[in-house]
Amino acid sequence: METLRFDSDDLEATEDFLSRARTRMAIGGDAERTRARVTRNVAGPVGVDRLSFDYDMRHDAAVLDGIRLGNVHSGGIGTGPVRLAGDRPVSPAAARHLRHTIAYLADGVCADEELSRHPLLVATAAQLLAAAVLNAFPSTAPGEPTAADRRDARPAAVRRAVAFVEDNAHREITVADIAAAAHVSIRSLQEAFRRHLDTTPTGYLCRVRLARAHADLLAARPGRGQVAAVAARWGFVQPGRFAAAYRAAYGRLPHETLREDRG
Repeated sequence: METLRFDSDDLEATEDFLSRARTRMAIGGDAERTRARVTRNVAGPVGVDRLSFDYDMRHDAAVLDGIRLGNVHSGGIGTGPVRLAGDRPVSPAAARHLRHTIAYLADGVCADEELSRHPLLVATAAQLLAAAVLNAFPSTAPGEPTAADRRDARPAAVRRAVAFVEDNAHREITVADIAAAAHVSIRSLQEAFRRHLDTTPTGYLCRVRLARAHADLLAARPGRGQVAAVAARWGFVQPGRFAAAYRAAYGRLPHETLREDRG
């Protein structure tokens, strides 16, 4: 995990820092109050910044090299002209979910050095954020399967996909990777899994990882932090959801499996 902190009363230093950390920009502000504070936590491809300005900041920035999502905790952002299409959440509920996701990543994976050491957990956190963004903003993400997609949903593709998931559950894989291994489109794969397995590719991947976590708990010696370590190893970002999914699958909580008599 990488942590970066900045705290300065110098407008020029703030401008230089923001230009290096984000994109080239020129800023201006209240000459009487010039303090700016920035904290950045990064885990793999996911980064969360906390910015605090004691003044009304104005800036003229170059084009960013990616999309930045902002959540205002206090104060406000001006309502100047917006040039990026699709920058408004599709609903208040979607916006709330995105805010909660950002807060969770900021206080959880990105702020916990131990958690950030697990590549699969970091990859899952990145996918969680990506899913929240796609849910919150208009996008070109595929919608419901077409008739052609349904015709292309063959059991052979499901068998190839299942074999790929079984062999690669320990790796950072996406639905696109599974579809490529099955030689079908993503929508075809999703339709095939719904039809033949009554789940989604992501749901099946979660099921396999849950089974691997179960096996690890059965083999592990009871000890503090074991459940959290196993959950992180298999990419389960939220301990509460891991425990609930585990109980639904195995009828008991993870720590109960860890403590059970091995005979």
